[in-house]
Amino acid sequence: MTKPRIALFIGILCISIFPVIVKMNLTSGLISAFYRMAIATAIIFPIAIYQKKLKVDNIKMLLPMMICGVLFASDIAVWNVSIQNSSATQATLLTNLSPIWVGIFSFVFLSYRPRKSFWIGTLIALMGMMVFVGIDTILELSLDFAFFLGILSGLFYALYILASK
Repeated sequence: MTKPRIALFIGILCISIFPVIVKMNLTSGLISAFYRMAIATAIIFPIAIYQKKLKVDNIKMLLPMMICGVLFASDIAVWNVSIQNSSATQATLLTNLSPIWVGIFSFVFLSYRPRKSFWIGTLIALMGMMVFVGIDTILELSLDFAFFLGILSGLFYALYILASK
């Protein structure tokens, strides 16, 4: 296996096991989100400094970088609280609708118009999600506080994607 494939495998494993750990309610969602970000930073930051990959060429880029960090951390925190107040499936399903929000925000607020292939890909991904999760789960989404937190998490992630672009 090559390094990128190993990294992809580890990333998929970590992302897929995280909602289960959060749902166990060992601690509050905000605390687990904090430690998720803190541990990742503690591991990646020294490596980036050592390999001289951390560069800020323009001081004006610090504000957008901080905004991206706040948006991503907000996404993780809101997602964790949503997982703890609903099922991990519902919270993750709603959070993963972020590409739809990216397309809508790009279309409405930016000059970028997503291509037809983007919308077709989004539709295929939604159908795949419905098959994977089950149509009953999707039809039973209750419009409670956790539902709206899942949507908010997807919105934060979509804004993070747009801000980092």
